[in-house]
Amino acid sequence: MARALHVGDRLSTGLQALADDGSIDHVRGLGAMWAAGLRPDQNAMAVRDAMFDRGVVCRALNADSLLFCPPLVTTDEQVDRIVDAVATATR
Repeated sequence: MARALHVGDRLSTGLQALADDGSIDHVRGLGAMWAAGLRPDQNAMAVRDAMFDRGVVCRALNADSLLFCPPLVTTDEQVDRIVDAVATATR
């Protein structure tokens, strides 16, 4: 469980920074499962596709949320890559 908390803390911190700067609308989650709520002018499917083009896989839910549930063996660098891909894809 400690690894899930570490992965989740790092992912939530990175996603929250994107919400704080307005790149996304909000963040919600628990443990290592997190969602990025998008702004009304963003489309989850388009953002998901842009992230996939950068080598990051996520799930789009409806048109307004991206879901993340990385494996517990995910490294800090890989979590940072997820956050960077969200930042790039939501510009």
